[in-house]
Amino acid sequence: MHDFLRKLRDVAFSVSLIVIFVLVINAGVVHVEWKYIGQFLIGALCVFLGLSIFLLGVDISITPIGDHMGKLMTRSNRKWIIAAGSLVLGFMVAFAEPALMVYGQQVEAVTGGMLASILLVAVVAIGIGLLAVAALRIVKGFSIKILFFILYLIIFILALFVSSNYLAITFDAAAAVTGSLVVPFLLALTVGIAAFKSKQGSAEEDSFGLLGVATTGAIIAMLFLGIFTNTKNLESGEAIGSAEIAFLPTLFRSMRDVSFSILPIIFMFIAAQIFKPKFSKK
Repeated sequence: MHDFLRKLRDVAFSVSLIVIFVLVINAGVVHVEWKYIGQFLIGALCVFLGLSIFLLGVDISITPIGDHMGKLMTRSNRKWIIAAGSLVLGFMVAFAEPALMVYGQQVEAVTGGMLASILLVAVVAIGIGLLAVAALRIVKGFSIKILFFILYLIIFILALFVSSNYLAITFDAAAAVTGSLVVPFLLALTVGIAAFKSKQGSAEEDSFGLLGVATTGAIIAMLFLGIFTNTKNLESGEAIGSAEIAFLPTLFRSMRDVSFSILPIIFMFIAAQIFKPKFSKK
């Protein structure tokens, strides 16, 4: 209960700053209709409650799962298991990232449907999964400076072949994927894998960098999508405007989407518990 109250306090501070800012701007500059302000306040309340519960769930489930899976993959001392496990877990967690869902929906809206939300989410998740294989860097002790140099050299070269409008969308994908689900999970996964290296007396700096490397995977995957699809006329999309939505249908649709996204993580963890049990039933 104490942990949940702390989450409520932290989220309340963050959300209240946004609410105050919007109300001040509305009173002095914009003057939006009060019915929209009411919708905004109801939405802010939903964010406050939902984000508090979500962050508590990350602490008591997602983070322990990531740490457990990292240790489980390194226990066999087989590099192909670490690579395959990191790829699958990276994809699943990125696919379930709420911030990435919002990113996909907004890009689809502003491009007039030229870039479908589900396509963007899937491509970014694949990029995160492929570069999560860089967890092998921790085991091999490969220099992260050299790895970053290689990856960003690839990014700069690929960026020459896409339009400037699409380039902005590409780099926003990396920001969107570093949300409240991917970050704690990949960091916990790194800690679990690094525990294997610590037994070998490795340097502490070899235990970090997976998240930064994985986000470059999102950029590279989006750049490849831009090269092989038509992204020259993205400016033809309409700007996002205010829209009235039905609360309950939107809530149920969101619950459906979140359930679809997070179920693979749950199934993988249950399978790992069956074959390599560690946690108690409680």
